[in-house]
Amino acid sequence: MITNRKIFLIMLITAIMSLTACTGGNGSAPPDLTLSVGGETYTATQSSYCWGGLCADGIYPPVIETFVPLAGDGQITLTFDNPEPDNVFMGLDLYSTFPDAESVATTRLDNLPDIIMWTPTVPAGDYILSISAKWDKGQDAAYHIGVTIP
Repeated sequence: MITNRKIFLIMLITAIMSLTACTGGNGSAPPDLTLSVGGETYTATQSSYCWGGLCADGIYPPVIETFVPLAGDGQITLTFDNPEPDNVFMGLDLYSTFPDAESVATTRLDNLPDIIMWTPTVPAGDYILSISAKWDKGQDAAYHIGVTIP
């Protein structure tokens, strides 16, 4: 069982690791990733990344407190702030079995459009959408967001 004290210790260790992981570079962070549903936008939680000479590890498994209700067709619509990545891997995990079970749906996209759309065929329920993005020059970032498939 994860207690508040364990969560605090994990967050503290992650923060310390982030501060000590700097190896030079410009120190900027990867771009934000947003999920759009019915005119509303939600920012995905950024996790581990290597960017501008800085590498940092995020908390895993991610802490998901809210789930974004998707539209009736379950379409996932994502947009990166600039720069856009060269490729993206997405995995959808059933929340009740995460992280112990394999992803129920995955996709890899190369040559990305400005807006990324994916409609996984999965049963209704709460899921964790995990996104791994890669840019040229060895930059990468991971993101998570809770979604509810109708």
